[in-house]
Amino acid sequence: TADHYVVVNFDAFVKFVDAIGGIEVDLPAPVDNLPTSFYPQGKQTLTGAQALELGRVREKYSDLQRIDNQTVILKGVLNKIKNPAILAKLPAIYRALKDSIVTDATPDQVSSLICLAGKLDAQDVQFFSPPQELLTPAMVYIPNLDAEMQVFQWDQGLVDWLHQSLQAAKP
Repeated sequence: TADHYVVVNFDAFVKFVDAIGGIEVDLPAPVDNLPTSFYPQGKQTLTGAQALELGRVREKYSDLQRIDNQTVILKGVLNKIKNPAILAKLPAIYRALKDSIVTDATPDQVSSLICLAGKLDAQDVQFFSPPQELLTPAMVYIPNLDAEMQVFQWDQGLVDWLHQSLQAAKP
């Protein structure tokens, strides 16, 4: 069960990354989204728009690659916000995000979360990608998109893997 929620739209993500001065990512392989964009292998600094675009690349790649890209981006955000210099940017971050986030958390809770986030290390946060053999692709009609799309169907093996991974991750 969730105690609280935070809903962040894409504009808020772009504004947040820009407000913290961009993020550094280290891509294990190039990401070719030409003619729109191309991200070479290795370390690079991304703006908010670039980070969002990289995190949404899916035309030439599977959802699993998109998840891996998003993991690299989240690690970049975590590494950036642990820098104490980010505290000086809090007013700009607040101004950038105040109209783009919906939450039931109180201002004190949000403040505590920001302070806690600055103490997190990307190595302290665990990311999981299920083994490919546990994912069963299927084509499903999605009415609101009026299109047939590939989805992954869940079975008991994937559910068991999720539970085992989360239990193993507990300190």
